[in-house]
Parts: sequence; structure tokens; C-alpha cells
Amino acid sequence: MKILVAEDFKTTRRAQIRMLSELGYGEILEAGDGEAALQKLREEPDAGLIISDWNMPRCSGYDLLLAVRKDPKIRHIPFIIATAQGEIQQARKAIAAGANAFITKPFTREELGAALADVLRAQSPKETISAVPRIRIAHLQITDHLVLGALVHQIREGQVQPERIEIEPRCMSSWNPAARALETGEVDGALILAPLALDMFANHAKIKLILFAHRSGSTCVCRRRQGTDQGPYPDQETLHNLFKGKTFLLPHTLSIHHILSDIFLREIGLRLGPVGRSDTDVFYEVVPPLEMPRILAEEAEVSGFAVAEPYGTQAVDQGVGELLFHTDQLWENHPCCVLAVREDWLEKHEAGAQELVRLLVEAGAYMAEHPENVQRIALEFLDPDGDLGLTPEMLKRVLQGPSKVCTDDLFPDIADLERMQRYMTERMDMGITADLSGFVETKYAAAAYGNRPIEKRISKMKGVESILARIICRRFSRTDQILSPAEPAPEPEPKTEPETEPETEERVSDPAVEGAEFSRFHIEESHTDLRMTFASEMALVDRAVLEAKDFLKTIGFETFSGFNLILRELLINAVEHGNRNDPEKGVSCTVQQVRKNLFRIIVEDQGEGFDPKDLRYDLPKDAKSLRRRGYPFIHAFAEKIEFNNRGNRVTVYHEVFGRTDFPVEKAGDRVIIRPTGDITAASVPIFGELLKKLARQGHTAFCFDLGSVREIDSVGLSAFIVLEKMLSKAGKRPDLEIIGAAPDLAELFCLINLGKLYHIHEAASEREGEKG
Repeated sequence: MKILVAEDFKTTRRAQIRMLSELGYGEILEAGDGEAALQKLREEPDAGLIISDWNMPRCSGYDLLLAVRKDPKIRHIPFIIATAQGEIQQARKAIAAGANAFITKPFTREELGAALADVLRAQSPKETISAVPRIRIAHLQITDHLVLGALVHQIREGQVQPERIEIEPRCMSSWNPAARALETGEVDGALILAPLALDMFANHAKIKLILFAHRSGSTCVCRRRQGTDQGPYPDQETLHNLFKGKTFLLPHTLSIHHILSDIFLREIGLRLGPVGRSDTDVFYEVVPPLEMPRILAEEAEVSGFAVAEPYGTQAVDQGVGELLFHTDQLWENHPCCVLAVREDWLEKHEAGAQELVRLLVEAGAYMAEHPENVQRIALEFLDPDGDLGLTPEMLKRVLQGPSKVCTDDLFPDIADLERMQRYMTERMDMGITADLSGFVETKYAAAAYGNRPIEKRISKMKGVESILARIICRRFSRTDQILSPAEPAPEPEPKTEPETEPETEERVSDPAVEGAEFSRFHIEESHTDLRMTFASEMALVDRAVLEAKDFLKTIGFETFSGFNLILRELLINAVEHGNRNDPEKGVSCTVQQVRKNLFRIIVEDQGEGFDPKDLRYDLPKDAKSLRRRGYPFIHAFAEKIEFNNRGNRVTVYHEVFGRTDFPVEKAGDRVIIRPTGDITAASVPIFGELLKKLARQGHTAFCFDLGSVREIDSVGLSAFIVLEKMLSKAGKRPDLEIIGAAPDLAELFCLINLGKLYHIHEAASEREGEKG
């Protein structure tokens, strides 16, 4: 039997022809658009089947279907229409026009074979038998669904024992099979894209959203540039031309990836849409997530893709892709996938649903608290057979880096779903507005969280300007009205030169500070520095610290409590002591990346200043003293401190380090641990688990080489104390030693009397000449 395949995207066309060949169909005709397909059919009217894409240039698949059904010579040919438009109304429109079947892209060989069998009346649908109390949950091989993987791992290891349900994960090739399985009852629930679930519900699918699966966790990747150092793009036009007229890959049209890609491309003057639409500049094509790196490598017409991890990182590691942005940089803490469950299953198994949600909430908390264990779980869950080429090191970066999924707040947020739905229906003209109150069921999550401590993740749209500032060699700036947020922010006042002559120093006073109006918060950012000016209000100090923290996150730093402490103390001092809390006076703050780990912080106020020679860096001896701790703290964590002559501007240098690892060596009976970075609250879970493991193995002699450690907070200090208590409680005589401690740390150990538990050897100071 002859089969005609009409598909404009040649990679997809080749894949479909390969599937048909594997299914035993050898005589295949092909066409690149609807007009070519119609001509081919008139030349060979004995074709036995047509498989056509919906979106094609010149003549769409839908128009081809209408033309075929009007032509008496070929109107009898069975017609399967395939499209990325996974909306249910598209299926109804195609069937009403005479299509024999509707298949949504991307599809597998098995799905295509089933569609062919159905059309040719060679196979009847299989009945599914529901096993009670089992819940079958569809998922994909993406980090977005790791909360299910973590739960399955805990059950398998005996760490968790469900009492009311049996959980059966069903791995799917892509989103449409998962949606179809959920709608038909092949599965009872699915971890599925929120917009896709919304569209299903709006089209009368009997499902409920009962939990978020995660927040954040995706990337946008473009084709790797050749012959460059992969630095920022020289201008926006170059970035614009990278995408214009090219194909962009999406995991589904009804996805957060489509929304955020649309927002980004609009900002650089491009419209993302299907082939054949007159206003489209970039053509989307839907493919399975795990296929995206390969297609980007093989097809020159593909400019990039947006997808859940780890496939963005995989493309970068393979040298075919270049990271544009993490989706969290555009919409912070955005939802993406949700747990949707069939209403009939919920009605029968109320207690089972409650237990399922509780277990997933606990699994999400476990992932957040024990990231070191999730790496192994991820490898087992995402690539059990090793077919995808994922590596432990890659997954470590994915799970602990800026694109990591967040699973510590899975409570369904209707406001986030409303924002998502409105953008798709109003700006993208996709989907149907759903009644969210009837779709979202929060009672299970409310009971699961109960009194459990939860740090609510605030969802915030951040805009494209900050992303473009890092992609392109240019600054961005914004001015936020702080006192009256409902009113539009006034235009920034022109910068004025200071009335007095500038001081003869390396850097003169910032003219934006001298004589400026500070009823607002103004920020400018490039890929290497951040600059803020704001009024002398303590509330804006918190805002400035959060902005700086976010800036460091976007350039790859996750652990920076020392940086936060320095910046906060500098800003408090500028507001409280420099400007004396006068809101008419302003503060200027600049954060600059000097080299990979070294940052320069410059804070200037409009106060009268003081003589820096009078400044003392020792802590007050009176424990009840309420003052004079700010600069001693700054001095303890800074690499270098400089003042201008007037004393109203201070420049501080500070090293910021990334994730800390704890390599272990053994010398006889002695365990030597050399942390690679700071020991703070972020790294203590890994550190603590390592110490417990070594103690259980019977080790009592420990040497900690802190030569690479610049910062230890109170949580980090507690790990050292807990180790000694653990060994002593077990009746062992601990032999504990700390070597290579920087003078600041040695002083900190002295303050808390850690020397009574450890032998402490201070390293020679390399910074004595820079301090004091």
C-alpha cells in the first residue's frame, strides 16, 4: 500500500518515513507542503493512506484535507492529520472536515501504528483494567518529574511504606501520549504541563489538578556560535538574526516553554508561530525533549529550543548548544508541570489521593534537604538503561545549579495558573479559558502541608531586559516607584554634576547620588556589574540585597552568605549613619565582578562623612553592647576595604565561591577532609551526612584542612560541634584537628571556644597587609 507523508519539516518527515518502514510499509510518497501533496495525489490516485501535518506553507494540512474530500478521484483515501496543535478543538475540526484520525506530534512508532490500525479497521481498542488500590501515573524523562522518581526510590528502598495506594509510574515518550492516556483512562493521573492540563479541562476532560510537580527547572538554548569565545552578543540585531526565519523547537505548544519563548522573542522583535502564518518570523516545531540536542546538532535550520532539564545542559555539554537563559530568570519560581488526576479515580479513592499528595510533598522536601542524594535517584529515574548519555557530573550541575527544579513548595497557586492562562488566550490566541476554581483542588495539599514549615516561593515576572543585558553587550535599567506602586514611575531625573569640585581620587563621586531625587529605586545591570540607587529607607536595603543576590545567581553563584552580610552592613551603615535615615538623601551601590570569584562592592551615601582612621574593627568587649558590630563583621569577611578621603564612600573586595565539595583522604587511621569552599547552611546537609557516615564506619580521628574555606556560618560551626558530640556519646575518644584556618576563622573559633574540642592550627595570613 502506498502512503503519502506530507510534512514540511524534513527531520520530522524522515522520522515518520522511518517509522512506517519499521511498521512494514515500504512504498512511501513524500511532499514538503500541501500543494506538492495534492499534485502527488493526482499523479498517483491509488495511494492507500495520507498522513499530513497541519501547519505547512502554501497549503496547510487542513486545506489539503478539504481539497482531498472535494476531489471525486481521491476523496476515498483515508486521511490522518498530525499536528503540534495539541488542542482538542483542532481534533474536532479535523474529524468534522473528514479526517479519519487525528494524531498529535510528536508521536512514537507504536502510536503511529495504532492510528494506522484504527483507520484500517485492523485492530480494536484494548480495554484497560483498573487495579485497586493502584494509581498509574504518567511521566516523562525530565527533571521536572523527579519528585515522583524520589518517591518511587524511597518506596523501593523501604524508607516509605504507602498504606492506601500502590504507585505505578508509566514513562511516556512525550506529552501528547501522556495527555491521551490520562483522558482515555489508560492512566489514573499524570505529571503534565499545566497549560495542557488546563486545555484538557476546558474541553471537558474529567480531571482535577491536585498538586504542583515543581517550580522552575527549564532552559532556553540556542545554536552554538562558531569561531567565537562564546561571550555576549555584540548587539541585538545579531541575536535577532540568529532566530529570524529559522525553526525553534518546543516540547508542546501548550507549555510554559512556549509562553516564555514567545515573551523573549517578542522582546527582540520576532513572532513565534506555526509555518504558514503570515505574521510568523520564527517557526516552532514540536519534538520530544530527549530528541532536541540531536536535532539541534543535525539540522542547520534549527536555531534553538526551550525545554525542561537536563536536555538544555546536555546540548551545551555536547558543544552543540549555547545557554541563553534559565527560565527562572524570566519568571521566577514559575509553575510548569502539575499532577492531574482523573475525577473518577479521586471519587473512589479519597484516602489514597490524600496519601499520594502527602508522600509527594514529603518527597519534594527530601529533595530540597538532601540534594546530594537526588543525583543518583535522577540517574536511575531519567536514564535507567544509559541510553540518553546523561552523566553524574551533568546531573549534579543541573540539580544544584541555577536551572534546578524547586520542590519545597508544591502547593497549587491559582494566581500563577491564571497568569499563564491569560497570556496564552489573550496574547497567543491559544487554548480556551477554563474555570480554575473548578479545576484546582487544594484540599489535599492543604492537609498534606498542615503545620509543616514551608517557605512559600513567590512567583514573579522579571522581564526580558535583565536577560538581554547578559546576552548582549549592553546595560539595562529600570526605575521602580516605591512609595506609590499603583502610579506610573516618573522619568529618571537628569544626572547633575556635584556642586563641589570632585576629589582627586581614582573614582570621583557618583553624580547620580549627588543632588538626585530618591523617591524611587533605580537599577542598571549588565553581564558584569549591577548598579542601584535608592532612597535612605531600611525597606529598600532588603530590596537591594535581594537584587544583588539575584544578580549573583544569574552568573552562577549559589552560596554567598558572606557577600550578603557585607552588603547589608554597608547599606545599613550608609542609611543609618551616613544619611541619618533622611529619605531625601540617597544611597548608591555598585557590585562588579572583577574576576571569576572576586567582586567589588562600592557603597556611597550623601552624608557628611567621617575620618576612616577613627574606625575600629574589633568587636565590643561588652556582650550587651548594641552597636559597633557592623564594620568588624565586614572586616572579618572582606578581602580588602578602602575609603575615599571624605569617608562617605567605601569599596570592599570579597571572594564568592560556588558549591562546596568535601573530598576525603585517609592517612592511616586518620580521615582528612579538605572542603573546596565555604561551609554554610547551603552545604551543611552534604557535610553533615558525610560526617555521620564516617562516624558510623568507626572513624574517630579527623583532620579538617580549611585552606580553601573563607566563610563558616553558625550552621556550619554546628556541624563540627555535632561531630564531637556524636563520637563522645558513642563512648569514643575523638581526635579532632583543624589546619589551614584563615586568621578570621581562627578568631571565630576562638570566640566560640571550639579550641576546647579541636586542635586548631591557624594558617599564615595573606591579608594582614590589606587589613587593619
